[in-house]
Amino acid sequence: MIDARADMRRLAVESLDREREHFEAGDPSAIMRAMRICADFDLSMPAWLAHAFIAASDQVNAHKAKSWDDVLGAPHPKGKHLAAMRKKRDKGFAAWLAVTVAHEQHGRPIGEALFAEVGKELALNKTLVSELYYERKAKYEKT
Repeated sequence: MIDARADMRRLAVESLDREREHFEAGDPSAIMRAMRICADFDLSMPAWLAHAFIAASDQVNAHKAKSWDDVLGAPHPKGKHLAAMRKKRDKGFAAWLAVTVAHEQHGRPIGEALFAEVGKELALNKTLVSELYYERKAKYEKT
């Protein structure tokens, strides 16, 4: 029997490990993403996250940082369009899933024709479907 909750919790812990790697590589926004994972899955904060948040909070409370963005990173990359980011977030999984199902269950070759067909279903152009598919493929599929 599949224990979906246990699988989700395991994936959450793996996601926390990736966020720690991002944080250690210099990405302060990993703190907020990791806190969200803990909140979503009722997980205790790992020590690295607690220390990182306390250090960031101390910078703000001691008036050494001008804003939370200074210690946690800006919420969105400069110059990015929020509408485009929302579209990618909202339709990315659906594009990956539609292409994957068409390929794996129906034997359809992955390529421009399939991307165009999925794009028509999701009101996206084939180039964006291709981009979304390969981004999610890298994220969801272990190779």
